[in-house]
Order: sequence, then C-alpha cells, then structure tokens
Amino acid sequence: RMKHKIMQAMVEREEPRKLSGFVQIDDAYLGGERTGGKRGRGSENKQPFVIAVQVDQNNEHPTFAVIEPVKAFDNASLKDWIERRLEPECEVYSDGLACFRRLEEAGHAHTTLDTGGGRAATEVQGARWLNV
Repeated sequence: RMKHKIMQAMVEREEPRKLSGFVQIDDAYLGGERTGGKRGRGSENKQPFVIAVQVDQNNEHPTFAVIEPVKAFDNASLKDWIERRLEPECEVYSDGLACFRRLEEAGHAHTTLDTGGGRAATEVQGARWLNV
C-alpha cells in the first residue's frame, strides 16, 4: 500500500515535466508474445510508447527521461505528445520514424540518425541512451 502511494507521488511530480535542450527520442512497444496477429510496429497486441531522454550538450549524460504510452505512432498522437512534453526549440535526435517529422513542424531542430541494428546502434552519437 505504501509502495503505491510513493509511486503515485512520483508520477504526479514528473507529470508536468517538459524536456528541453538536447533530446533523444524513440518509439517502443510493450506487450508479450501472442499467437497470431502482426509482430512489431503496428501490432494490435502491443502498447506503443514514446521514450525520450534529455541529455547534456555533449550527448554524453542523461538528465531526465520520459516514458509515456501513446494511442498510436500517428501524426495526431505525436503532435499532442510534443506539445505536452517538449519545451520550445529542442534539438531532437530520432531514428527517422515518419511521425517524428512533426518535431520540425513544431519548431524543433530534428536530426535523423541511421542507427542500423544490433550492438553498433549503441555507439551512434545522439542515440546512445535509447538503443541499449
């Protein structure tokens, strides 16, 4: 019971936080294996999340993180998330998922990174804290 109260207090404390400066952003999905249906992006069996990490100006040390579910990785959901979670004029790095183009429309500098796959993705400057 006390654990739940502490967790709720943490959620309420972090709810108004907006990330600023240098931000790394990625899409993620939560959900176990199920038989049938589509796998990966767009699966009806998984909950989509936006994961964003604010880092120092050298992209070396994380300062804050936001992990938040979204309805879908579509333009409307991302536009809403950007307005609620990012301060104006952030410098954002992503893997180039199409819906992340909303970042530029919202006035943020947006750099897409080719992270490839596997272990090498953790070494890409600007994506280190998301591709673990």
